[in-house]
Amino acid sequence: MNQSLKSNIFHLYLDVFWYGIFVGSTFTFIGVYLTRLGASSFQIGLLTAAPAIVNLIISLPIGRWLEGRSFIQTTFQLAIWHRAGFVLTFLLPSLITGNADQIWAFVSVVSVISIAGGAVTVSFNSMFAEVVPSEMRAHVVGRRSALVALTSVVTSFVCGRILDSLIFPLNYQIVFVLGFIGMVISGWHLGRIRKTDSSATPPTPAQPTIQVAPPMSARAGDGRLSGLRFGGSTLIRFDVLRGSFRYFLISFFLFYTFQYVPVPLFPLTFVRVLHLTDGEISLGTGVVFYVAFLITSMSLGWFTTRFGNHRVLVASAIIYCAYPILIGVWGTKESFWLASFIGGGTWGVLAGALIHRLMESVPENDRPAHMALHNIALNLGILFGSMIGPVLGEWFDLRTAMIISGVLRFLAAMMLGVWG
Repeated sequence: MNQSLKSNIFHLYLDVFWYGIFVGSTFTFIGVYLTRLGASSFQIGLLTAAPAIVNLIISLPIGRWLEGRSFIQTTFQLAIWHRAGFVLTFLLPSLITGNADQIWAFVSVVSVISIAGGAVTVSFNSMFAEVVPSEMRAHVVGRRSALVALTSVVTSFVCGRILDSLIFPLNYQIVFVLGFIGMVISGWHLGRIRKTDSSATPPTPAQPTIQVAPPMSARAGDGRLSGLRFGGSTLIRFDVLRGSFRYFLISFFLFYTFQYVPVPLFPLTFVRVLHLTDGEISLGTGVVFYVAFLITSMSLGWFTTRFGNHRVLVASAIIYCAYPILIGVWGTKESFWLASFIGGGTWGVLAGALIHRLMESVPENDRPAHMALHNIALNLGILFGSMIGPVLGEWFDLRTAMIISGVLRFLAAMMLGVWG
């Protein structure tokens, strides 16, 4: 390994290390903060739905825009704009005093930031494939995942202590400052990455993000119905849906949709039903969840080798239903701790099984076209799920809505068993 490659991997590790501070602070607590301001389930849902909408709009043309540009330089430039927006997260509580106005201001800021964030996602994946040799990518991705989990655990614990010790909203402003600092330093490390001689391997879409499909090869049929084109390049090819991949994609779309149904309901349930303190929320969602995640994620290889990706995927998806159901049925702090442990432990296996199963089901010689459609299904699922959750929260009490969301997750797991 040459020195420049070592340097790039070092900065990729530090990038995600500092990004984990953002995850354990701003990312973890922004929904809880808006809940304490009196946000509705619909407004909490928009925090997730808005980025999904932006990703659906941005990800396809941004790939075309990236053609001919330096992935390294462009990623750094986009990261600056993306991270700069988070300065508003700790300024808004001082600039806007009305709770209702502040809630909508936060939703608006998150939506605008997502424009640069969606572009960074596409550009970063291309840059990552360019600077990290193919034989090292799995190792580097695994280390990055472990680093972000470890940093998130520690940061969430510290933020919980800060939130319980200081007055509102100063406590949240300090937490958001920590998240901003983490994002800025993370972006600085992205700017230290350089192209090396070992960067010659062409980028391959190994991660579940929207990719731009290459020009379509000659196929029989009506070309007008075979794909979505932009600037002369085929962005989406619908011909890949003619085979079994269509049913596979439907099962994954339903899975993503129903996984996100309880997401807008969690902060509301933690605060208004379980009456958890911020410190208790940080321990459950940050420490207990991610410690369990780290323990089981290291066993993923053993599970998949012994039982196969499909069986592991379906089994873990079924167990993951317990997360919202336990909280909904018991409605106690004890149920929150247990659900966090089971949820984190299950997600440590489920997250990896999803990626492995996806890679198994996508042909290597036509991966970009299949991945583009997958990522449309992913973002549509996030969007629909984030909107279904608030509807359940309005129609039913929060505990009942949590139980229903768990049942929907179970149905999605069954669909993975049939078509996934």
